[in-house]
Parts: sequence; structure tokens; C-alpha cells
Amino acid sequence: METQHEVAKRMYNARASKYNDSWHPSFAAYVVSYLDPQPGWDILDLACGTGLVTFNAAKAVGPTGSVTAIDVSDGMLYEAKKELTRLQNEEGGWNNIQIFNHDITNLAQLDAIRDRKFDAITCASCLVLLDSPYDAVSSWASLLKPGGELVTDVTHPSNQPFGIALEVVYARLGLQPPSQRMWSQSADDIQRLFEAAGLEVQDVHLQTQAKYGEKKSRADDGGKLWDDYAEAEVTRPLQDEKIKDRAREMFLEEWRLLADKEGNVIDMDGVFIGKGLRKDEMAPKAAMLGSCACGHVTWKAAIAPLSICHCCCVPCRKISGGPFLTMMEFDSWAVSFTPRLSDLQQTNLSPHARRGFCGRCGTTLWYQQFRSLNRIEIAMGSLDEETLNGVALDKLLKNTRKHWTQTKSKVSWWDIPDDGWAKYEGMSNQVTEDAMHVYK
Repeated sequence: METQHEVAKRMYNARASKYNDSWHPSFAAYVVSYLDPQPGWDILDLACGTGLVTFNAAKAVGPTGSVTAIDVSDGMLYEAKKELTRLQNEEGGWNNIQIFNHDITNLAQLDAIRDRKFDAITCASCLVLLDSPYDAVSSWASLLKPGGELVTDVTHPSNQPFGIALEVVYARLGLQPPSQRMWSQSADDIQRLFEAAGLEVQDVHLQTQAKYGEKKSRADDGGKLWDDYAEAEVTRPLQDEKIKDRAREMFLEEWRLLADKEGNVIDMDGVFIGKGLRKDEMAPKAAMLGSCACGHVTWKAAIAPLSICHCCCVPCRKISGGPFLTMMEFDSWAVSFTPRLSDLQQTNLSPHARRGFCGRCGTTLWYQQFRSLNRIEIAMGSLDEETLNGVALDKLLKNTRKHWTQTKSKVSWWDIPDDGWAKYEGMSNQVTEDAMHVYK
């Protein structure tokens, strides 16, 4: 299976020659004006692409400053280097730019920036492409000088609904998606991500990109959309003969579910863009760590869970070997796995969700609903309490919601205790009746 950066290379190599023929140049100019870099600053431009942010930033910091630009796409970097050569030949100067081909989620391996600190870091139109947003942002924050600023953006949840439906299709088929944007549901998500990464939030706001405001499609437009994108890189893995018919049906299903009561699918132009400030030298530490029984799979969570659930449904009971399975629910941006989530063994015991486990020892590890990819549940039994560094678990979970769910499916030989936790006969999560009706 492709890795995240392999998907990015394939997609953006194909787009590189025409990438600038879009709204991207104007948005890049806005990103730099929003950052407001000063002469002499050293800037790290991540996912620099064709250099749109890079060149604007280099002009702002002047010859006493510098811009280090990094991207993983050969095609995009070819365009950036070509433009840099043109500027140097025609105007002279522009010697304050360095360009590197490297994975922005693994900057520790890039010698050129080892031991360097930056006044600002930019990452435009890329964060939603990454597997582990928290890991990325926290590692970038460590490269900032005290007082340094990070600027990045994430998509509005109603922006480009084609991509939303496509992300669910990839998840249902167990494939690496071209983007992972469903964790971004509001401005609050990027704000909490910044805070978890040790950054002080300076601002988060909704910003337009393509200037079209709002567009509407119809619920029955899915077939035409699918056909229009049949040759595009974004759907190429789904065109495999073994799965293409199933993928198309899944897409039509997901597209219909995005429609409102009038049958309209709304496409809202905009991203949440934010600026975070580094205030100290201490790198943030994960709030919780866990692993499977054999230690092959590990996970970490940057924040305390939103809720804890004892689930009595039949699959959870059979997986746990007991009367219920205890799961902790997190924002998906806050959790990462090693090996990565898409490389772990998965099974779909119901048509609306997937479960993951260690392929070596069989430990149940996670659960995720396809219509709620902004959340992920982790088996609480896999938590390594000794990694909490003396923090009492009950203190960490003080504000965590606690409940029982699917109590109507409980076994006859055991009774649910009267522990004060909320109890739900059915599902207590975000799968709505509208999202579930296609499975009935």
C-alpha cells in the first residue's frame, strides 16, 4: 500500500505544471501577509510546492533573512527551482532561498536544518494531507525559536464535498486516502491542535480561497462527478478492476448522504487558518501511551480522551471475550500509531465501521466509524499506565464523559453495575439516523 508521502508525490507530480493556474498564488500571498514576516527572519516553508509562499516570504525577509523550502514532490520542486533560476537570471539576487526534496513529517533526518531554529514556519494547503497532524505540528513547533510563529490551515468541513465522500470510500476499502481532512470540523480543532503541540494560539479564522463563496450540487450528481474524475490521480487506486465497481457504488452512497433535506450538496469555499506562537523551549509530551500485548504496535494520544465507553454490543463482547469492551474516544488528529494506522490489520464487522488489531498477537486496538472519521476509539486495556509519569489516571480523566452503550445487547449472565455512568440502549455516538438508514 502507498504511504502518505508516496500518494502526495504521485498526485502533485501530475498537477505541478498547472498548479499555479489556480487560486493558489493569491492564497499563498495572503498566507505571507497574514504571517507578516520581518526583514532578517529565517523562515521554514513546508510543503513549499512550486514556491508560491517561498518567493513571497523571501522578498519580505530580504537579503539578511532566509527561506528554507521543503517538499516531497519532484514535479512541484522542478517548477520552484525553474522559477528561482529565472528570478536570479533576470533580477539578480534571490540568494536567500534553499530548496530541498524531503518528507516534511521526518525533518529530523534532514541535515540542512539540524540544530537550526526558525523565526516562522509556514505550511499552506497541506496539513490535511498528513496521517498524523499532531505529530507533524508538534515536531515543527520544536524547530521554532522562542517567540517564533507557525502558520497553517485546514479545510472547512463543507469545502470540496467530493473529497469528503472520497475519503470515506478509501476508509471503507482500507486504502490510504489522498487526504485526511475529516478531523477538521471547526476552528476549534486547529486551536486545540496548536495548544496540544505547545503553541499559544494567536488567531484562528475562516478565510476564503477560490472566491466562489458557496456552490450547490445535487444528490443525484454523484455519477457524473465520479465519471469526471475517473482519470484523475485522486481516484486512480479506486479504478483497479477488482474494486472499481464497488468503489463507485460506495461513492454514490456517500455523496447522497452529504445532501441536505432539499437534495443539495453544499460546497463552501474556505479554510480555517491559524497562527500559533512558541513560548518556551520544552517540547510537549503525549498525554497517554499504549501498545498491543506483544509490543509490535504502539500508539500515543496528545490529549485526554473525550469519552470512555463500556460497549455491550455483540462484536465488542466477542472481541473482548467478556461482557463488554471498554473504549476511549479521541479526536483523530490527536492520535498516532506505529506502524501507521493504514498498515495495521483491519476488519469490518459491520458496514458502518472498521476495527484494527495487531496482526501478530491479535490485540484489539481501535475502532472508527466511517461517517465520523474525526473521531477514533482506542481500547482502554491497551493503555500503558506506567507511561503517565506519575499523573493519576482519575485526574487525567476528570473531564472525560463516561457511559455504557448498547445495553440492550448485554448478556443474560451478567448485570451492568449501578456506577453512576450514563446508560444507552443503542449507540451513543455521532452516527445519525440519516447516516445509518442505508444499512438497514
